[in-house]
Amino acid sequence: MRLMTKSIFISIAFLILGCGKITSSQPDLGSFSGREYRNDMLGFSLDVPVTWTIADENERKLAQEIALEQLYGNPELHPVLFFLYRNPQDTRHTTIYAYAANLKSLNGISTAEDYLHRLADMMGSDNPRITSGEVYTGEVGGKTFKAMGISASFASETVKPVSQYLYATLLDEHALGFSITYSTANELAAARNVIQRLHFFND
Repeated sequence: MRLMTKSIFISIAFLILGCGKITSSQPDLGSFSGREYRNDMLGFSLDVPVTWTIADENERKLAQEIALEQLYGNPELHPVLFFLYRNPQDTRHTTIYAYAANLKSLNGISTAEDYLHRLADMMGSDNPRITSGEVYTGEVGGKTFKAMGISASFASETVKPVSQYLYATLLDEHALGFSITYSTANELAAARNVIQRLHFFND
């Protein structure tokens, strides 16, 4: 099922955004023209390779509901901008999510690293199945991001072990994040290659 793995990890990815009362406009969702995503409000674009499928609007809305409505009650404040899954059929558990939030809607978050530490604090202490790695600083599309690896173990032979890399940066009054869900080193490498195609044009 296409959203099975995403339903396991998408909530983890969006805990990074925290919660709070909105005091400014929500991030624009941006749009696709062919295989190019562009978001003028956040100032970036992404050319999606043909080896990846762009989820349609119904899938995006469903992912947003799974990830955010249960946590915040109002998913529009922390939208899923888009998500991609890798082709072919047997590798669709490899996904890339993009998400954003207005900083004024967050409580106690002022840096990209704050997102990652909040995630580690919440998941590391409350769920023994979630293991968070060290925070590191890296370049994504020429912009500095904070990043963290996360892995999960499940007591079931039917659930394939999955891992995730989270990326976060601040763009003026907005937070921007990406999450990669994967199971193998090759899947992670393929997803990272997509992320590195990001282009920021508001710097």
